[in-house]
Amino acid sequence: MRSGKAAITVCVILFIGIASSSAQNPQSVAEISTLASSLSNHSVSPEKALDPEVTGARRMSELKLLGDASYRLTITPTGAPEWSEGTRVSVPAKVQFNDETTELEVSTHVQFVERNGVWYFANYDFLQVPWYFWLILIPLFGYAIVSAVVVIMLRRRLVRSGQLHGANYIKIFVPFCWPSLFRLTSSSK
Repeated sequence: MRSGKAAITVCVILFIGIASSSAQNPQSVAEISTLASSLSNHSVSPEKALDPEVTGARRMSELKLLGDASYRLTITPTGAPEWSEGTRVSVPAKVQFNDETTELEVSTHVQFVERNGVWYFANYDFLQVPWYFWLILIPLFGYAIVSAVVVIMLRRRLVRSGQLHGANYIKIFVPFCWPSLFRLTSSSK
């Protein structure tokens, strides 16, 4: 627990230091920093920290990201905040998040919005896996499945033809060797 408080303190100090370098309002920077640390140390509920103008199904899906009360969250700013319209700020940050089912460490932008003089998280999108991760991961899973099927097929064919010995034990795991192994098994029949 002590290391958790130290990590939150370091994050708050970093947040204030980085944000104040380009802040439009130092009081806003302090409020944003307090909001981030309050969500991290559970002194404010995820529901109260989220923008009240986020409603309905979108609000429910945002809150579902922090549904496990035992979550651990660390937000460490990595650059200067980007202010827009005076009521919105985007802070580049490294986010570390753990709960019972998820472990995430990602560099992203954390969005904040001011409503009636109070700062809120604009969303909890920073807790989601980026879309480009899925764009890479899904084809890799497909390749792994196809490779496993080919290795099993090759092994069966090599065993049946009596060719599974020596270097062929290793070659079945090397995709560049698959065509020659398939030729070897078809020519020995």
